[in-house]
Amino acid sequence: MIVLFILAGSSIVLSLMFGAVKVGFSEVTSIVAGNHQAPSHSIIWNIRLPRVLIAGLVGMGMALSGTILQGVLCNPMADPHVIGVYQVQASSWSIPNIGNGLFQQLLSEPLVPVL
Repeated sequence: MIVLFILAGSSIVLSLMFGAVKVGFSEVTSIVAGNHQAPSHSIIWNIRLPRVLIAGLVGMGMALSGTILQGVLCNPMADPHVIGVYQVQASSWSIPNIGNGLFQQLLSEPLVPVL
């Protein structure tokens, strides 16, 4: 368990370090510790750290939903493909996207002659 925490912490630090702008390990630790004068302060706090935290929350949510699915069905091999949840997810994704495309098309066509 300790190894997993070490790996998680190191992946968080590495994801804060690497990107379009490279930030060194010492600079990341000083920014997280509270150094507001560092040049990469806004990159870490406004862009990279929220992405890392949201990715962790999404991963925890997926793990929790899988655990609940396996617990409710009393099936340790419960898989979304076997149960049919995957097809519902695909249709729930495609309907708003198709509707959004039609909605944008209806809105943009009357405005074209005006522009």
